[in-house]
Amino acid sequence: MVPVAAARASRLVIALLIAIAASRHASGQEAPPETRSEELRRQREQKARALKPPRQGRFERTLLALESGRLFERFLNPPEGLYPKIGTITPGGGFSVGPAYRRPGLFGGHADFSTVALGSLKRYWMVDARLTLPRLADGRVVVHAYGRRTDYTQEPFFGLGPASDRARASLYGLGNTDISTSVDIAPRPWLTVGSGLSYLRPRARTVDGARSIDRIFALEEAPGLGHTPTSSGLGSSSI
Repeated sequence: MVPVAAARASRLVIALLIAIAASRHASGQEAPPETRSEELRRQREQKARALKPPRQGRFERTLLALESGRLFERFLNPPEGLYPKIGTITPGGGFSVGPAYRRPGLFGGHADFSTVALGSLKRYWMVDARLTLPRLADGRVVVHAYGRRTDYTQEPFFGLGPASDRARASLYGLGNTDISTSVDIAPRPWLTVGSGLSYLRPRARTVDGARSIDRIFALEEAPGLGHTPTSSGLGSSSI
């Protein structure tokens, strides 16, 4: 009888172990979702567990490294020194490039100077220079000086106002000299008094070729072509 009892006991133990394993397996499995929102929630959780960080290509990693190191900014727009300038002088002037220079802290730290020269394949060019003294008299006096010389070689002209006609498209050259200076004085934190001088001299001219403005329009149809107006003035303001 003892062997029979032992065999029964062993079978009982085996059955108990099988039942425990089955119950653990069943508890590890989620019950079927009861609603559509529950099913969508489970799908989102599964996607979240399977997410992996994006892999960047070599080119993308190189661009990100250049951006993080601010290489382009340091090369094309440094706080001071000589650097290349890229852009356009005026709409229609084409792609322009040239040298630029910036020097803050001149004259014992009182003045900031910058200049740029640009030229394009269409022979448009510009020279610009600025001098600012923003820290005179403990910041109560600010002096600005500005000079700019431009030359546009292929400006379009179609006529004046309602009489303009694209069928009569012509070209002319336009040069301009612009010089100005101003002084702002702040005797009180709430009061600023300013005054300035300016000089402006545009010059329109004919160009070579069949589309030159003088070959399509008479002088009276293109005011300013036959003479060079000059403008100068003195202005003042207070805030």
